Amino acid sequence: MNKISCEYKRNFYILSTGGAKSTTQQSSPMYSTLNCSSFGNVQVKVINGDITKQKTDAVVVPADKSLDLSKGIVASTILKTGGKVIQDELKKMHPKGLKDYNFARCINGNLSCKTLYFTCLPHYTDTDLETVKNMLIEILSEAESSQYSSLSLPCIGTGNLAYPAMESKRIIVEAIKKFSKTNPKYLHDIYIVVHHSDAGSLQEYAKGLKIESTLTQIFNYIGFGKSNEPKTTENSTYQHGNVTLTLKLGDLTRESCDAIMCSVSENMDFQNSGLLCKKVVEMCGSEFVKECKKKGNDMRQRGFIAMPCKNWKLKCLQLFLLNLNRYDHCWDVGVYEILEKADEMGLTTIALPLFGAGYDDNVINDIRTVIHTFGMSNPKNLKDVILSLYTKDIYNKIDNLCRGKFFTLTEQ
Repeated sequence: MNKISCEYKRNFYILSTGGAKSTTQQSSPMYSTLNCSSFGNVQVKVINGDITKQKTDAVVVPADKSLDLSKGIVASTILKTGGKVIQDELKKMHPKGLKDYNFARCINGNLSCKTLYFTCLPHYTDTDLETVKNMLIEILSEAESSQYSSLSLPCIGTGNLAYPAMESKRIIVEAIKKFSKTNPKYLHDIYIVVHHSDAGSLQEYAKGLKIESTLTQIFNYIGFGKSNEPKTTENSTYQHGNVTLTLKLGDLTRESCDAIMCSVSENMDFQNSGLLCKKVVEMCGSEFVKECKKKGNDMRQRGFIAMPCKNWKLKCLQLFLLNLNRYDHCWDVGVYEILEKADEMGLTTIALPLFGAGYDDNVINDIRTVIHTFGMSNPKNLKDVILSLYTKDIYNKIDNLCRGKFFTLTEQ
């Protein structure tokens, strides 16, 4: 590892104490109220806490389609705290699991709440936000019918499902507003629980619960989470040292370049590591996954692996897989190390997605800081980095931000 890389990591760690995310997960803070608002006779409080420890009548929990509670951090914590009886009840009531946009009501086990609502949602790039909102309204109506007075729910989809924090908030607030218009008799207290590690949501909810006044404005802006063409067919390019950053709307798995990059869980569980990993498996098949798993030790020790793609259907020469577990809270450090490795291997172009939990300004600034710092290190071979984006809205937002001033470690 060269001097620039070490300096990047050192500065990253020091700056984390001043507001940036840390390379190590901090211990959970005491619960605190971020803000509070009322819609009709429904009071909404946004709190900084852990969804698995809420003592409201009902708690909403994200889950895998299979309803296997061993998958996912929140679900596994529910299983550990609430007991095996919860998993047994889910298997009994839903032996085939759940379809997207559905939810399952379940007993509380050893938890303090009365009822659990397990939800199943697709990745952001495949979602219909209106259907997500309707699902939340159904859950609130179900809780009202059960005469529950309080309910807690997490920030919908801002983890591995990659929902932008701003859009997640819009979905939740719109659902609560519509529910409140039914003048509920029992359900008067709703808590939106933001985990301390979800920096994007913490920042978003700190702005309050005010959103646009009409659904038309909202859905025109977010595009229902569907892919659209950009306003122009030309790709935007920005120079960072001797590296050119290109913003491109499209499918990362179809990029014709020397290398592409994506993240996967440490145990190479491609099916549960996001849409991009699923597409890789669809294109390359199960044999590719077997070859990846042979490099399991390298993944654990180094934090990433490089897979030659000559015999697979990808158009690149190398596929870099970033260890999602190791770099969950400092993914930009992992990205920098991969850029270094690609340059060392003599690769000239690499394409990557927008990593991080949601597409907020901090995430966008992080990726640009990584590329800028790498470009200023004077790499010998890797001169072109492509940021592959799925939606027109995200493309336009990043393009606009790239035209303005942004923070880089080299300016400190």
